[in-house]
Amino acid sequence: FHPAWYLDPSQRPAVLFDLEPALTRFAARFPETEWSAQRMSLQSAQIEAALALLPPETVQRVSRALRASRAISLQPSAAPDSKMVVLAAMEFESAAAALDYLDAARALADLKAEHMQSGPLRILASERSELARPDLSGFLARIRMRNGAFEFEMKTLDAARGSVVVETVFSAEPIEDAALAALGSELLDAVARLADAPAPR
Repeated sequence: FHPAWYLDPSQRPAVLFDLEPALTRFAARFPETEWSAQRMSLQSAQIEAALALLPPETVQRVSRALRASRAISLQPSAAPDSKMVVLAAMEFESAAAALDYLDAARALADLKAEHMQSGPLRILASERSELARPDLSGFLARIRMRNGAFEFEMKTLDAARGSVVVETVFSAEPIEDAALAALGSELLDAVARLADAPAPR
């Protein structure tokens, strides 16, 4: 996606954090005997596609600021269509860029609520609350959805600490608001600064 980085490696943004431990911490909540997991790296093009409802200048700004992203999705092995949980962990070029992503995620949630009021998969109701925690910034959303005749609740969390963002989705998998907020803090705690990363200025 960035050929210039290979022609001139000095242009490649330095990755300061290992995001993988956050994925491992998240997956530990779901027994391997009952859940199937898939890990992946998210490229800038995939982030841009996920934000496609936003203005192009916002999408490009967020995409340019992304240094690294890892994600894991889990579904019950016995009934994979019944529910899903997802975590994306992202490192941005700065703390300001991470907060910019949170603003973009808020705007995207509002647009989805407007665009998904009809059709087979639609949003019936949604509400958002800001997280009042000293150790992170972000928000939690509760969304009531319908897919055909099936109604279910989805909860999402977007939380940032410094230049790192964790974003979770619990679709038809129950979790209390307080537990989800605490999970965001746990996942950010799990992100490890690389030993050879330069010290913050």
